[in-house]
Amino acid sequence: MVWAALIFALSSIPDLGTGLEGWDFVLRKIAHAAEYAVLGFLLLRAVGSQALAAAAAVAYAVSDEIHQHFVPGRQAALRDVLVDTAGVAVGVYAVPRLLQTRLGDSPLDLRRRLGFEPTVADASGGAMSGGQSPRRESDGSSTGPPLAIELDSVLGDTRPLWRDWLEDAARRFKAIAPLDPEAVPEDRGEAAAELDRWARDGVGDWRAALERFVEERAPVYLRPDATVSAALRQLAAADRRLGVFTDAPEPLARVALAHLGAARRVDTLETGPGSLDRLRERLGEDAEVIRSPAELLLQCGP
Repeated sequence: MVWAALIFALSSIPDLGTGLEGWDFVLRKIAHAAEYAVLGFLLLRAVGSQALAAAAAVAYAVSDEIHQHFVPGRQAALRDVLVDTAGVAVGVYAVPRLLQTRLGDSPLDLRRRLGFEPTVADASGGAMSGGQSPRRESDGSSTGPPLAIELDSVLGDTRPLWRDWLEDAARRFKAIAPLDPEAVPEDRGEAAAELDRWARDGVGDWRAALERFVEERAPVYLRPDATVSAALRQLAAADRRLGVFTDAPEPLARVALAHLGAARRVDTLETGPGSLDRLRERLGEDAEVIRSPAELLLQCGP
């Protein structure tokens, strides 16, 4: 908002000429592209979606030109919108990719490093990526047993997103290896084994493709439930150990938790076949299994 307000203020100045004659035009266009590259990057950090960030930044560029039409000494120009759009593309797509290449991070890891996404504790008790610390371990003052929470039935159903990725993968890779989404097992643990066999025909790392798809689409498919989020906050504040389990592949579950705002409340995430059994081993045999929002709310007391 601050950067957008600065752009608006600059656009309200009647004359921003540099007095450098022929260089004036070049410098002003570079400034246009640079300010919208910054805006695009900041919007990416705010919304976590490249498509949404780019759309919002370009829409603001159009509105800025309309604004300039009413400023004495300024004029609206389509070419400026095109220059601004080029800047947006640099900020939203090129800069993250450049940083990814230099830091060796995946797109999601990079967003965590830059503060776009929270992290989830891994099976060893450390941060999964990005260097942020997981929620602290219990100090013995917990007010109840640990909770093993089913991701899809309590926090957010990832199955529609999974099914749409299968459809997208079938279209995207049909020239390399045919995939019939209807023939993929319903159990996603079994499906992962089937997809591993499918990927050997030249598709490559299907989990990386799934992660990229989920990063782009999660904001559309997954919406945090305010009541559930409040319950997680209350339980975490009471030092209850919270674990999440799902048969979904790890990239899907991890990105979903981040978009649902639950990652920072969770101590452990277990995915794939046998996820509940592994989670119970980590949390202890006294862990209670939570399979509905109502069961989660009951843990908060009256």
